[in-house]
Amino acid sequence: MKKKYTFVKLAIITAFLFFSTSNAQIIANGTYKIFSTVHNEVMTCATTAPHDANMATPNATDNYQLWTFTHQGGDIYKIVNQGNNLTLGINDGWCGVFGDVKANFSNTDANVEFKVSNSSIAGKYVFEIAFTTCNFGSVNLPVKAFDIQDGAAGAQIQTYDVDITNANQQFQIVDPATLSSNSFNNSTKFQVYYSALNGLNIISKESILTHLNIKIYDITGKQIKKQIANSNNSNSLQMNVNDLTKGVYLVHVTENNRNSVHKIIITKYKLLESKVLISSCK
Repeated sequence: MKKKYTFVKLAIITAFLFFSTSNAQIIANGTYKIFSTVHNEVMTCATTAPHDANMATPNATDNYQLWTFTHQGGDIYKIVNQGNNLTLGINDGWCGVFGDVKANFSNTDANVEFKVSNSSIAGKYVFEIAFTTCNFGSVNLPVKAFDIQDGAAGAQIQTYDVDITNANQQFQIVDPATLSSNSFNNSTKFQVYYSALNGLNIISKESILTHLNIKIYDITGKQIKKQIANSNNSNSLQMNVNDLTKGVYLVHVTENNRNSVHKIIITKYKLLESKVLISSCK
């Protein structure tokens, strides 16, 4: 009798854990930018109706690039644009291929629920249609997902068959401050930039570099590279970063009391942007 009780108890606990895990909230409620590494762009929407969703260069002062996620249960979310306070949805409830994604709806409208699920790459997510009230004869089988049209820069967001390995359907949900490109601080005493020829370059504007602690993070905040280096009595230092894939990175440089964080964007061929995010120099 005791063994039977133990088995039943174990089965209940296992079922509970499975149910809890399968319905876990992937993204905490909050306001984020939706980032794609295809062209290092973020999701935004047009400022005028019908507010088509599309990709654009990150801009720290543009509220149309900010999206507030509200958990609806399981892995389902409603997503509101902070520029117009309207909810993301599918035009006319179209659930088929090439459906237009728009931030043009009330939060109480139909067709504004989306499933956020893991893609084939850790830290990147796929946005799937979560509603079933499909109009005009379209069907939600197979399920469709947000897709950057033709993988083009500045492209519109449309729906297409789910493919978690497709880069055009893989998005990162990031803290807006991480992608700030407008907080340049000229008081920093370090210049940090990337070139395809020489890699990461660190230059002191004032004195010889002595003992540097360099840490590189991806945009999710994960440290991916670290190096302690000496410039050999020079005011400049170069660091090999050939192992980094194209994307956005934060470079944290510390030397004695000098400390700064720089953003670089690495593409296959050249640097697109390098900005200082935080500076603390004495």
